[in-house]
Amino acid sequence: RALRERRGGGGGRRGGAPAAKGPGSAHEALLIGAAGESAHRAAAFAHLGLVCSANGDEARARKCRTRALQLNPADPTAGPAAFADALSGGDDAHATSICRRALDIDSRCFWAANRLAPMCARANDHNGAVVALHAVLRVTPDNASAWEALGASYNALGRHSAALKAFDHALQLSDSAGEGVRAYAAAQTGFIQLALGSSTAAIEAYTKALSDGVDRVAALCGLASAHVYYAKGALRLGAPGRAAVSIRDAEDAASRALSAMGERATETAWKLLGDVRSLAARINDPNLAPDMNAMLDVRRVAAKGAVDAYEKALSLKRDGAARWRDVSAALKLHADVLRLCGDVEGARACEAKAFEYALGYVRCDPADPHAWLALAFTNDPNASVASDERKITALSRAVALDPTFADAWTALGRVYLANGEIANATRALDSARIADPSSGAAWTATAASHLARGLVDESRGAFRMAAALGAGVEADVGCALTACAAGCAKDARDAYAAARRAAECAPRDAVAAIALGLCAESRGLFDDARRAMRDAMAFSESVLVEPRGDASVTCALGADARVVRDIARSSLERLDDVIERAADVDILSPGEDIEDAIDRLTTLVDENPDDDASRVALARVSSRSRVHARALAGAEQCPVARATGDHRAQSARALSVAACLLNATPVIHVDNDVVNDDDDGLSTMSLGTRAMRLIARAAMFNPTDAECVRALDIARSRRQGVVIARADADADADAKDDNTQRHRALKAALAAHARGEFADAERFARDVVNDVDCPTSAASAARILLASFLLARAARDGDKNPQKEAGKVLAKIPLDDASSSVIELTRALSSSVAAG
Repeated sequence: RALRERRGGGGGRRGGAPAAKGPGSAHEALLIGAAGESAHRAAAFAHLGLVCSANGDEARARKCRTRALQLNPADPTAGPAAFADALSGGDDAHATSICRRALDIDSRCFWAANRLAPMCARANDHNGAVVALHAVLRVTPDNASAWEALGASYNALGRHSAALKAFDHALQLSDSAGEGVRAYAAAQTGFIQLALGSSTAAIEAYTKALSDGVDRVAALCGLASAHVYYAKGALRLGAPGRAAVSIRDAEDAASRALSAMGERATETAWKLLGDVRSLAARINDPNLAPDMNAMLDVRRVAAKGAVDAYEKALSLKRDGAARWRDVSAALKLHADVLRLCGDVEGARACEAKAFEYALGYVRCDPADPHAWLALAFTNDPNASVASDERKITALSRAVALDPTFADAWTALGRVYLANGEIANATRALDSARIADPSSGAAWTATAASHLARGLVDESRGAFRMAAALGAGVEADVGCALTACAAGCAKDARDAYAAARRAAECAPRDAVAAIALGLCAESRGLFDDARRAMRDAMAFSESVLVEPRGDASVTCALGADARVVRDIARSSLERLDDVIERAADVDILSPGEDIEDAIDRLTTLVDENPDDDASRVALARVSSRSRVHARALAGAEQCPVARATGDHRAQSARALSVAACLLNATPVIHVDNDVVNDDDDGLSTMSLGTRAMRLIARAAMFNPTDAECVRALDIARSRRQGVVIARADADADADAKDDNTQRHRALKAALAAHARGEFADAERFARDVVNDVDCPTSAASAARILLASFLLARAARDGDKNPQKEAGKVLAKIPLDDASSSVIELTRALSSSVAAG
């Protein structure tokens, strides 16, 4: 009644008329309800507070709400009103306590949980916010806003996996309800994915946050950062094309963010744009590789843009020491690119400016070891002291300020190495690896120090580690060249892969082309090797005309362009000879006899034992020989396949070895690379069992290969003693001939008994005996075999029942029309039965 009257009266202050009092009024009814003991007493006090509030008596209204909450802390009328009073009075602690008491009484109290969650989040009590939001979601599980807030609380607690699930659920609910994109959830998903190292997922999330066409600065900056992260990874793994595409998207996102901020653009946004352009200046886009000038122009423009962006960031924050470092590094990069373009004067001017900014960095923060490292990487155009001495002094100061500064130790080791101080270089590089074992630059410099001491194997190991860490072109080239020097480039897959990465990332570098050519030659890719060597010749000529400075891999490895050209020329001569010889080696001259061709190829193999093409040709031609010994001898010359990594190749290898085992012919070597004493115990098995194991291995590597099933069927048939015909026509003819089938069964029985498979032997013999259409001669032979098997079992087991059965079987052999040999065998076996 009180509610009806209140609604009809227009609502107190808002309606302009106070609530009625007196007999029969709502006020009287609420007073009566509040005075008595009942389950509705708390509600009566709560509504009495509303009436008092409508009449302008706020003091009495607060007392009524307080009494209502004392009776029922979860009251849905008094609770929200009391919370609003506490919040308007600035008493956040009291407001929070109202909600907590309500949730202590009723864990599903929606109004309390819905108000407590933001209060806890504002007070950095994210655990409390999580508890409150779970209460909200128990009542409204499809509340996308609650899921989004829950993800934010999980993210603040560092529970990234739970935050991702909550944000994803919020996005799904929003999409299904047609509410549009939830930009905060999508952007936070991208932020978490990028922090976890998943750049592709971060790019997808940030793109979703921007899908409504609104340029949100945070999402745009996050998208640019994600593209930069992806481009760095692609460049590290040898995919410059993907890196170039991703860095263009990053620059577009960063530029849009700056446009959205306008005059309010911060130094952080300008730094991000500088980072994007700085990375773009380091990428050789393979799409522009045919036109080297166009590629260098793109890099030059990007390097100049990076300098401009960093200078703008520095102008906004002059006291930011890191901004001085960024400008100095960008100017040094710009100088390197200008030198590649042939602009020597422009490069010198950039280096002079880089030195000035490095000095400014040192003045701004002389206690920062990065400042001294930046100073060491620049050249003073007016210095009277030797450059190396100044670098050693600056780097020594850097490592003194921070003994765990791996980059400074690495740079110091390289300076010592360039001056021939191998011992000092070794100590510095050891300190670099101790400070950061995952530093690819430190491992690359360590490999160079090993080379300086003539330790090729140790250098190869260090280069391989550096290449695996993504140290860049120098590490990849070193890994490939040291593999060739150690003579293991043929079997080392990482060497060829490293050479390919180096050639793609440095498409005009002569040393990278040399490395690719040598690795391709070692793998038998002679055409690719010849193409790479021709490129190396052309690149070495361009190096002689246009010196390329420190940015060149040639200079980084200390190689001389003339040496590179001589290596390329000698390699081309060798490759031309190999390709010409291989073109004619497998062709029989007109009228040439097979045996004469085998003799010619044998001589060629003896002269060139490392030429795999000649050995393959000898094996192929020898397979046509009419002399079995020569065919086997030629097959032995075939190079052994060592399949690693490719499952299909491993499957084919296992099938080939199994086929040779089934034929008992050593066409393919079964050496320690394929089957050894520890390889599932195959060396101690019979040929048939080893073949079965190898076929099973082939099926495991390539389960969809029908040849594996066919080989397995052949192997099983061989174990049963059944001879499989070699031609389908012969197989069809044999299948139609019942006598041939019975003959096979008898042979299978003998073979099974010889292998010790006695039950199978008896079964094969009984099948022929029980055949009603079996001719008398075949049936007699089968009964003789079966009787002999039964007698053997009786002697083996000491059982008289098989002996009795053997006598019955022999008694059924008709001796009237039998041959003399059948009669003699039958009588001999019968005598054995009678003698026991």
